[in-house]
Amino acid sequence: MIRVNLLPQLEKQKRATQVPPFFLWALLAAIAIVACTYFFQQFRVTTAKRDIKRMEKELKEMSPKVAAYQQQLKDLEQKKQAQDELTRYKFLWSKKLNALSNLLPDNMKFQQIRVENKESEKVLHIEGVSYCRSGEERTEQIGKLITALKTPDFYNKPSGEPNFGEIKLLKATSTEEGKDMGLQVFDFAIEMVIL
Repeated sequence: MIRVNLLPQLEKQKRATQVPPFFLWALLAAIAIVACTYFFQQFRVTTAKRDIKRMEKELKEMSPKVAAYQQQLKDLEQKKQAQDELTRYKFLWSKKLNALSNLLPDNMKFQQIRVENKESEKVLHIEGVSYCRSGEERTEQIGKLITALKTPDFYNKPSGEPNFGEIKLLKATSTEEGKDMGLQVFDFAIEMVIL
């Protein structure tokens, strides 16, 4: 019978399967890094959840204030819109009336100046009286008045845009007044659309 010594080969196999210490330390270091990263991320997640809860609580506390501020903002926007709407049609009547009185030709007087609403438009309505010696002079005076109404001092806004639309002569009729003084008295009415 033949004997075979197998023991030395087993020892060789044991030596071959042993892990070098360097790899063991590297594996431990990698596990430690992964564990530290995991715990660090868990800490960040926990902190973030705590911050979210705190912020949600603050949001609930601030919601009524935010709603109140939004309502105030809405009210202010409505007021601004109303104010813009008013100022769009507004101009200083005192300056316009002063300019109008300066434009008035001699022998003419205003009897009534008013603003009317006609067909969804605002209209400046001017009625007056003209004292003249003849019909030609009357036509000349009314022509001067209409020309004067188109001057920039009265007709335009400070920005240069027109305040008024077309100027319409509604009437120019003769009356019996003033005949004994050698004058003819004419009533006139003019209308201008306010832009």
